[in-house]
Amino acid sequence: MKRISFVNKLTIWYSFILLIIAIGSMTLMYEMAKQSSRDAATAVLVEQVSDAESRIVSSGRDFEYSSGIKYYSSNVYVSVYDEGGSLIEGRRPASVSGQISFADGEYQSVQDSDGGSWYIYDSLCAVDGRKLWIRGITSAGLNRVLHGITWKTSALIMIALLVSALVIGRLIAVRSIKPVRDVVATVEEIRRSGDLSKRVEAPKGDDIGQLAENFNSLFDKVEQMMETEKKFTSDISHELKTPLAVIASQSEYALEDEAYRAKALKVINTEAMRMSEMISRLRLLAGSDSDNLRLNREVINLSDILSSIAEQQALIGSEAGVTVTSDIESGVMVNADITMLIRAILNLIDNGIKYAGEGSCIVIGLHTEGSFAVCSVSDDGPGISADSIDRIWDRFYREDLSRSSRESWGLGLSMVKAIVEAHGGSVSVSSAPGEGSTFTIRLEREEQEHD
Repeated sequence: MKRISFVNKLTIWYSFILLIIAIGSMTLMYEMAKQSSRDAATAVLVEQVSDAESRIVSSGRDFEYSSGIKYYSSNVYVSVYDEGGSLIEGRRPASVSGQISFADGEYQSVQDSDGGSWYIYDSLCAVDGRKLWIRGITSAGLNRVLHGITWKTSALIMIALLVSALVIGRLIAVRSIKPVRDVVATVEEIRRSGDLSKRVEAPKGDDIGQLAENFNSLFDKVEQMMETEKKFTSDISHELKTPLAVIASQSEYALEDEAYRAKALKVINTEAMRMSEMISRLRLLAGSDSDNLRLNREVINLSDILSSIAEQQALIGSEAGVTVTSDIESGVMVNADITMLIRAILNLIDNGIKYAGEGSCIVIGLHTEGSFAVCSVSDDGPGISADSIDRIWDRFYREDLSRSSRESWGLGLSMVKAIVEAHGGSVSVSSAPGEGSTFTIRLEREEQEHD
């Protein structure tokens, strides 16, 4: 079955609605014209009967001889009957029966022996003590002719309106649907060519313009995702080259030199563990991208956890010549995945120890601000340049490759951001070259009383 195009559907609906409106309007006009012509005919009928009645009453018993009475005028027949219904004076159509009963002040519609239609109006009056009926009769045939002409005219007008609706409706539909067709054509061209840089052009300020803007926003996002995917693939390929090359070379040395085998296996194991950590972080980030990062949340005492972390990291920092201190508010509770949250905080501390350098100081802080628990990790290291501060959250980004350890994948801060945002929180950084850095995590805190 052949599908009907949207333009044709729109034209058909437009024409159908216009036709229904036209039929309703014409029917109403026809009925109004019909009633108006009937009212005009009956008004003349009443006028002629009333005129004859006034002349008869003023003439008295000699009304039969009054030359002023019009028994036929303006297509109205006037006749006078006594109380018993016998004709005294006047005229009536030969085809209309004289046996039609009288009804004072009422209209009657009758048909004659030839099938013609007539209006009848009766009036009862008293002349010199006797009652008389004055009857007026006029033909309804002229009204029927007028009704027929009106109906035929209405039908012709409706046909003309239908044809006009089809033509004008199609023009309007084609013009209205053109922006949509432009959108479809652009989308089809993008699909066929794969060029995501193309954008849909459409007039702004209406629904079609909004549709075009939505498509353009979608293309922007898809293009950005594709670029990110390409960069991600390139970066991970580059990052894996080094450990794989090390593993391959150490394996060859181990096969060739039995005395070197233990050392080679140790190097291989180290590289394998680093690759395993990288894959673990990538899986976490992939889960974050698809909103599928699973958290085993529970209400935890963040103050106690940070105190334990600070104590542990103070020992690790001392080995690297870095002082780790803390300023932790007690009794701060949050609803979080303890493993994930510790992983994010340790990453920030590890970065501080790694980049601040020997002789520097790191401060782990925790305090409350309204309904938020605010955890911070500050260092007095070299700081972050203005060009890099917005890029440090990007995957595989390292600010200064010349001083970056090969142990750094450039995934740590991306992982921190993913974990914190999965908890419904936020993470930010404040830094300047030579002034150190402060990373701040904000999480909704839990209200809970403590002994």
